Amino acid sequence: MGRMIAYWSMDDLRVRNAVTRRPAQSVSGVEPTTDRRGRRGKALAFTGAGKVVVGDILNTLQPPFTMAAWVRVDRDSIGAILNSDATPSGETAYAGFGLQVTQGQLRAHLTDGLGYGPYHRVSKEADAPMDAGTWYHVAAVVRGDRDYTLYVNGRDAGGVYTGYGGPLAHNAWPLVIGNGLVGALDDVAIYSRALTQRDVRQLLGNVRRR
Repeated sequence: MGRMIAYWSMDDLRVRNAVTRRPAQSVSGVEPTTDRRGRRGKALAFTGAGKVVVGDILNTLQPPFTMAAWVRVDRDSIGAILNSDATPSGETAYAGFGLQVTQGQLRAHLTDGLGYGPYHRVSKEADAPMDAGTWYHVAAVVRGDRDYTLYVNGRDAGGVYTGYGGPLAHNAWPLVIGNGLVGALDDVAIYSRALTQRDVRQLLGNVRRR
């Protein structure tokens, strides 16, 4: 399996990256909750106004890479699992990447740093719907500008691309977990290669394997 470059267990409010040992810069609107195995305090719940600003910027990350997490969405809305594409004050373009759930559909996107809107962001939205209140393991394998595979519970979730754009570009904005999410997250990870479907299925039971 590819090298894990970031892993947040979401077991406590420090939200430390177990790979780099860096704690989160800030944690707000988040509280401990029960994980998918029924263990109390082993996942983090987000209120929709909460988020974790992590201590790692990851602004040199380029495809191929993989984002993965366990997620429970409690209400149909637009909520990020991971995103680095927020725009700091004074900047005029989106830059970065993201993995989110939009009205029950998994979505991943890359932005090119050249402007706003669909001409500067390539997204892929999964075909498979996700039910509110249910834990799912999700992953996005990103190989290039328009070459993603989305997985839900280890199965290829298909999907449709929208938007246009060039290669992934970054700014200095830090990575954020759970921005806008109404639900819960556990075992959030990023790998520095395109994981295979077999790799993704292994994550269902063992996210720490590298």
